[in-house]
Amino acid sequence: MLPIGECLIRREWQKYGMTDVIVPRIHQSGNTTIGVYLLDIFCLGVKDTMYMFNLEPHEYEDFLSTMFSDGDYDVVTYEEVHNIIYGAIEYAEELGFKPEKTFAITKYILEEDTEDIPLIEYEFGKDGKPFLITKSRFEYNKYFPTLEKNVGSGNFDFLILDEEEDDEYDDDDDDDDDWDFDDDDYWDRDFENSSLVSTEYDYHYPEYPQELSLTHPELYALFLPEYIYSLPKEKIGTILSLPHDSLINDLTHIILYETGNTIRYVEDGYPGERDFHSAIMHSLFILGELKAERSLDVVLETMRQNEGFNNVNFGDSTSMVLPLTLYYTGRNQLPKLMDYLKEPSLNPFFRFHVFDAVVIIARNEPERKDEIIQWFRDVLTLYIENAHDDKIFDSNLAGLLISSLIDLKAVELLPEILTLFNTNQVDLHCAGDYKEVEMSILSDESCLVEDKLLNIYERYEEYEKTWNYTDSSD
Repeated sequence: MLPIGECLIRREWQKYGMTDVIVPRIHQSGNTTIGVYLLDIFCLGVKDTMYMFNLEPHEYEDFLSTMFSDGDYDVVTYEEVHNIIYGAIEYAEELGFKPEKTFAITKYILEEDTEDIPLIEYEFGKDGKPFLITKSRFEYNKYFPTLEKNVGSGNFDFLILDEEEDDEYDDDDDDDDDWDFDDDDYWDRDFENSSLVSTEYDYHYPEYPQELSLTHPELYALFLPEYIYSLPKEKIGTILSLPHDSLINDLTHIILYETGNTIRYVEDGYPGERDFHSAIMHSLFILGELKAERSLDVVLETMRQNEGFNNVNFGDSTSMVLPLTLYYTGRNQLPKLMDYLKEPSLNPFFRFHVFDAVVIIARNEPERKDEIIQWFRDVLTLYIENAHDDKIFDSNLAGLLISSLIDLKAVELLPEILTLFNTNQVDLHCAGDYKEVEMSILSDESCLVEDKLLNIYERYEEYEKTWNYTDSSD
């Protein structure tokens, strides 16, 4: 009910496609609560949001001077920013992309999206097509399958900023000489290491089961669409009370069976409607709860799959599913995790979660610190020795590895980290350059990341709280 103040948007937002939008609500005291929305009007819609509550006038001015350091913003009406935000959301959803999950909170700073807000038409996309702009090939791989599925090959353009040229993107028809996304002021990052290494996915699948045959009929419930976000506690209890050996066998069979189904679905170009369920996720949660170490092989098999498999089964929730299950099933099998990292031509996005799992070991089993440091030293050595081998090494993955070592405060590994940086093959977007990494590792600031050993009930509660919300505009 607080009145809306002057809304701000980055100047020339329609030209660059990426913009910050600020919507302020004014308190009776003169203080301000703001919603900040990072929009990609060319493709992805709402990429990020945040809010700041009850800022004093000088705090709000300081924030604006930081956000728009050159005064490069325009004051616009609320009706304009409302239509830009919700228009970008609608366009992105047509392409298959939902708003970033924090929008579930920050949307309440906006007015409801009703007919009370006058409609203003804006153009989304670029030159009549979606235009995907990513900072790396790794990020591009995350969004590409969704665009391929929803708009079709050749019906969208893209630009990958860390590659000097990309034959698939043709900008010959673009007459705008000012279209320059390599401008450091735009992305606030130096792209000098533009010849980075990207792993090209090439996994040869084994034969997966083509018939579903289970010892325990209770597990067919995992395929029900009403249980896509969670399982009722009584069903979890019933499943966990089943004989563990045969239960593990059934869960393994479900994962392999559904993996085969997913691969065929993706390779056939996503034909028609597919039954939407979370059988693989449920199976991984249960195997984690059972601490079924013999199931590590099937967990790793899910992590040998391509990005299409990830989009169908996990979407943006892999970090809520894989690391903790990997910890429970693989905490005593570090050599097997290392062997997985050495396998050629796998998806770097999945490999990263191995680092997450090993960090969880370090945090929760401090007596194993020396063992964990040596394991990470071996990973660094592997990447240093293979920095130009795109079957093993990926520049973005190397940056994510270093980000994990920052979380771990791995002072002992600074010499190896420096050597890895000296290969000039580390993606600087992930953790910064070596000086920044060294400062972060040596700083006294504690890591904000928490690695709680949640039980299965707590995992489902977190998952459902994160993903199962109803948009008021539906």
